[in-house]
Amino acid sequence: MNSYISLLKGVNVGGNRKLNMKEVKSAYETIGLKDVKTVLQSGNILFKSDVNDTAVLENKIRMQLNKTFGIDTDILILTKETLQQIIDKCPWKDFSNMNTSHVFILFLFQKPQNIDKALIESKRKDNEELHYTDNAVFMHCPDGMADSKLTTTLFEKALGAKNTARNWNTAGKILSLI
Repeated sequence: MNSYISLLKGVNVGGNRKLNMKEVKSAYETIGLKDVKTVLQSGNILFKSDVNDTAVLENKIRMQLNKTFGIDTDILILTKETLQQIIDKCPWKDFSNMNTSHVFILFLFQKPQNIDKALIESKRKDNEELHYTDNAVFMHCPDGMADSKLTTTLFEKALGAKNTARNWNTAGKILSLI
């Protein structure tokens, strides 16, 4: 049995697309996923499955969420190993001078083709830091994400890649529970 993490894009953020995580857990179990656990309220679900193809899992979950809740959301499925590899690429190893709730990982659904860094830089504050990898963008927004113009929508446009964001603390909690 394989262990997976699914990250739902844009649910329970800013009062939009609200989902009850107990009901999400039940929806996952209905399609045969095992040991389902939700982490926080931001669309993080841990589960086990005999299915090896993440595209098949994404499709099954998307269809079930649509059937159960009437929403169509993008879903990124990662293994523990992939999540660990992404976290290991974080450029900041010393967080003593950072509020880790202001460090974010934008998990990319696909590798960016052409990065429009000029668009991103036009919105980046002087104190905001960015680091790009093939499957993630690390952001340090000292003033918090709410005060930043570096939105997931901006990055989708600039990278040509869908993404979903989690703060450093959430990513660490997910990793510790899988």
